[in-house]
Amino acid sequence: HYPLLKPLLARVLGPGVRLVDSAEETARVVARDLAQRDLAASPSQRPTHRFVVSDDEPHFRKVGAKFLGEKLQHVEVVPLG
Repeated sequence: HYPLLKPLLARVLGPGVRLVDSAEETARVVARDLAQRDLAASPSQRPTHRFVVSDDEPHFRKVGAKFLGEKLQHVEVVPLG
């Protein structure tokens, strides 16, 4: 949920506070490691996204589409417990 709150937090906390997004840093490290191991996808290759949810799948699709700006194709519901 952090990416959705990041602009609000930055505005409320002001310029004196530096927000650190661990997801962005993790993505950079993973991309570097995949490239070093020659496992990175080609830049021309279109990615496939798969989402796994444990609850309200229609709601997840609706919110996910707004967040990502595109319709979610592969959403799987898995029961917990």
